[in-house]
Amino acid sequence: MNLTNTLTDIFSAPRRALSLTKILIFFRANLVGYSMYLFANYLALILAGLSIKEIWINEGVYPCAYSYNIPWYSTVLFWISSIYWILMIYGSIGVAAKHTISELKGDYFLSANEAHEEVEKNWLPMVFGTISILLILAFYIVMASIFGLISKIPYIGGLFFSLTYLIHVFGAIFAIFTIFAMLVSLVYSPIIVSSLDEDSMGTVFNAYMIAWRFPAQIIVYNSILIPLVYVCMSLFAFICLTGLKVINLLFGSSLLLGQNLDKITSTAFSKALPFEVLKKIYPDNLSSLINSFIVNIETSTISTSDLICSIIIGVFTFFIVLIIISYALSIFSVGQILIFNVFQKRIGVDFLKLNIQPSSFSDDDFNMTNDEASLKGNKDEDLSN
Repeated sequence: MNLTNTLTDIFSAPRRALSLTKILIFFRANLVGYSMYLFANYLALILAGLSIKEIWINEGVYPCAYSYNIPWYSTVLFWISSIYWILMIYGSIGVAAKHTISELKGDYFLSANEAHEEVEKNWLPMVFGTISILLILAFYIVMASIFGLISKIPYIGGLFFSLTYLIHVFGAIFAIFTIFAMLVSLVYSPIIVSSLDEDSMGTVFNAYMIAWRFPAQIIVYNSILIPLVYVCMSLFAFICLTGLKVINLLFGSSLLLGQNLDKITSTAFSKALPFEVLKKIYPDNLSSLINSFIVNIETSTISTSDLICSIIIGVFTFFIVLIIISYALSIFSVGQILIFNVFQKRIGVDFLKLNIQPSSFSDDDFNMTNDEASLKGNKDEDLSN
């Protein structure tokens, strides 16, 4: 698929994102981040006084300690694990961007590990670019507070505020624009670093430049991309759920596993599928369709061997859930790269043709070999003669 460098490129994002490598990149990040989140939330709830059995019955594999009345240290565990999961996904956007850029350049053999290694060499600007803009906003707030305190001084305070009124107005406008630039940086920093190999200051500059030159395009393009992610993720989820339903119909016949399969899959699906989340993002009729996968069977009627089978199937089902989420993140990442490419084309930069060299140098770049040293010595002797 060739790029047109226009708005229509966004509609190719779902197909470009349907890549095993890109989905694997986000799947690994989600799996590692989720494992940390699951352990920390169970620990937080245990420290709050709940038993493992109570947590499992009420929360299953999707615990949320924040929804409980928990002590401060349990809240800290919840936020640390949540931020860790988010950072894992955020870093994976940069890795997926590096892989996508390699594909757009015609190199289809860059592995996920190689892309991860390249991004790992220059990951700090992805985070510190946005933090730098946040510090700029914090500096404005501090200065505005100081000006406000000066304005409270009797007699001269009102005069000082009047004389600096235009400064306050333009400062407020700059603060609003900085908030917008910070949101732009939050989305595009991994892509800027992966495509242009920028440092923190370069990332900040590019974020401000994009926010200044393409504010309307950012809003319009993302207004198209986000619904596209939702629709394609839903379609992909429907295909996966259809596969699960077909397996139940085939192997659930009386000639094969029969009702025993209903016991196993019902127990597995009830824990592995996030029904409460699905009810919030999908209409009631669609949620009812998904609920039809569950057969109401008491867990106590399941034998030990069936329970082991349901746990194994539940793990695989949960992996399918992570794959669906990973595909949605892949679409979002690829779509943002295509949008960024359009912006760069409009300012006259073709980052697909840039041959970016690594910024790090080895010791060999600074140390001469013995042959080079002897050759240099001979040249010096000739010059002296």
